[in-house]
Amino acid sequence: MSENDLLLELQQKEPLENFFTPEEAEVFFSLSSEQQQRYLDACASPESVQAYLDNPDEPQSAKQLLSDGQR
Repeated sequence: MSENDLLLELQQKEPLENFFTPEEAEVFFSLSSEQQQRYLDACASPESVQAYLDNPDEPQSAKQLLSDGQR
């Protein structure tokens, strides 16, 4: 399923604004499905967030979102 297909499917079920800001949606849907899952998993706890932020293999744009969310 392409990023656009996933976005359309989500929007049909629930307004995207209930889940993401426009900036978050732009970053999230630019990630691969594996990167999206790791991003969501990182939100589970402060320790998970920190481990994600410390991982050099994760996209900087996604790290920035998580980092901004901690402030």
